[in-house]
Amino acid sequence: MKAILVAGGEGTRLRPLTYHTPKPLLPLCDRPIIVYQIELCRRHGIRDIVLNLHYLADSLETYLGDGSQFGVHISYSHEREALGTAGAVKLAEPFFDGEAMIVFNGDVLTDLDLSRLLAMHRERRSVATLTTTEVHDPTPFGLIVSDASGRIDRFLEKPSREEALRFGDRFFINAGTYVLEPEVFADVPAGANWSFERQVFPGLLAAGKPLYAFHGKAYWRDVGSPLSYLAAHRDLLAGKLARPERWIAEGPGSRAFLGGPAELPADLDISGGPCFIGQGVRFGRGVRLEDHAVVADGAEIGDGALVRGAIVGAGASIGAGAEIAGAIVGPRCRVEADVKISGSAVLADGSVIGKGSVLG
Repeated sequence: MKAILVAGGEGTRLRPLTYHTPKPLLPLCDRPIIVYQIELCRRHGIRDIVLNLHYLADSLETYLGDGSQFGVHISYSHEREALGTAGAVKLAEPFFDGEAMIVFNGDVLTDLDLSRLLAMHRERRSVATLTTTEVHDPTPFGLIVSDASGRIDRFLEKPSREEALRFGDRFFINAGTYVLEPEVFADVPAGANWSFERQVFPGLLAAGKPLYAFHGKAYWRDVGSPLSYLAAHRDLLAGKLARPERWIAEGPGSRAFLGGPAELPADLDISGGPCFIGQGVRFGRGVRLEDHAVVADGAEIGDGALVRGAIVGAGASIGAGAEIAGAIVGPRCRVEADVKISGSAVLADGSVIGKGSVLG
């Protein structure tokens, strides 16, 4: 069986972080988002992966190589122009092997039980099995309505609450991971911009093909915006998603997780939930890390600085007395002394913020 990761998007909602780094390579603490997907596949015995590339393709191919460092084999399918979710997978048709395949959206972070998902797909003799996640408010989404066996009856696009309640009081949306039989792509025109959500799945349903929804409980997050990117770090540190085994838990109650061996200053104050500290981080005197702060490899935090619920990117420098709260400081940024950054501020790679500036 193969997995196909659709990773060609430009990540426009995550700009400026994605101007120089493709979204799948954005780090989640100390390793890229896409590596979490690759390792999920490997844990469930899927070692043959096809990666769809378009935006900043060379960066992804250089980082991942042939996949051997992750215990898998990776092949690459290149889009010359954006082809939509289904068009991108259709382009990879030469890599199909005649069996069902798992398809991931490249910005989905999950601990989905792929083995159970595959078992259901086979037991139901489904043509397409769509994973779902439950939401409280159905109105902004396209809902998936299924019967007691999981067979999909209809898709409702951004229904009113009253309309949605006609089909039950639990609301499920597409979670961006599918098991698909090769026949799904028979009617997808080669080279066309084609969508799973708007064209392929409604077309299969109209043709009477067996489509099923998999409602298994799993962690799920679309890491497509700065707020969601921050929340994904918080979720990982809080244990909602399995943390990498190689991390080192430091201090009583695992007050911090370390990306490698390190000696932390005795006066480093960590509170409000575990933080992450990468390799080669340098701390001044009296630094405070609070509320799931993340300080990436090679960063420097000056005397008396505060990092609260924020991300400080690799190689960034935070000056003495600065306060960074709820913001994202990109790699190699220089934030000078006494700066205050709060709210939803996002600093592009290499930004320089002068002494005493206030942002947010």
